[in-house]
Amino acid sequence: MARNLRAEKAVKNIMENPGSVSQAMRNAGYGEGYAKNPQEFVATKTFKALLDRYLPEDKIAEVHAKFLEKRETAAFEGEIIKGDQLHPDALKAVEMAYKLRGSFAPEKLEISDPVSRMSDEELDKELARLEKDQERDDG
Repeated sequence: MARNLRAEKAVKNIMENPGSVSQAMRNAGYGEGYAKNPQEFVATKTFKALLDRYLPEDKIAEVHAKFLEKRETAAFEGEIIKGDQLHPDALKAVEMAYKLRGSFAPEKLEISDPVSRMSDEELDKELARLEKDQERDDG
């Protein structure tokens, strides 16, 4: 597979500044239309190949295992306090890696369609209202 420097730059941007894949794509030079649909980029063979190169699954598992033992440490009035919580950076890094690799189930969206619950009579009334509004706007 030929090198895709823009895709490489986008993946490096994602890894360096986790958060917005769209923004990483824009920063790499992708157009606004494509950047607004990052799921298309993430689904490409190129993206998956770059993840295998820069963020291989065995590396994620290794880092994940280390972070499972990492604990938050804080200094309070000169005293070191060890906590029993995972470090927030650890959680964020591992979560982002798994998301990028598609290991999480997709988020479910519930789409409400009020038109599907309307009776034929209600639909006819709404259509008449919209046509009347259009005539008023045109006239």
